[in-house]
Amino acid sequence: RDGTHKKQFLEPVSVPTIIDIIKQAPEVDAIVVGWDHRLTALTIAVAAQYVRWSEELGDTMHIFACSMDIGGIVGRASHDFEVPSFAGRKVRTLGIGTMATAISRCAASE
Repeated sequence: RDGTHKKQFLEPVSVPTIIDIIKQAPEVDAIVVGWDHRLTALTIAVAAQYVRWSEELGDTMHIFACSMDIGGIVGRASHDFEVPSFAGRKVRTLGIGTMATAISRCAASE
């Protein structure tokens, strides 16, 4: 694999889309969360569904996070940024821990 996201994961969250993705990979036995700059609501929903269905069947689907950071810094706004008060400031994004927690919390919801 070259790390390219499947276009299907850019679609809105829906039952048919989640079911179709799971049908393509029914034998998942763990969720591995890494640094994902394109995480979507659908990605979280599919992962949570695997976890939830595994639990309902009496199995355990582990979620492995490559780290548990809340956020990360992807760079800085340029020093000539159009909003002077934000010039040179850090640009933040979700951390892997936040991503893994989102999956876990989604799977636990009723």
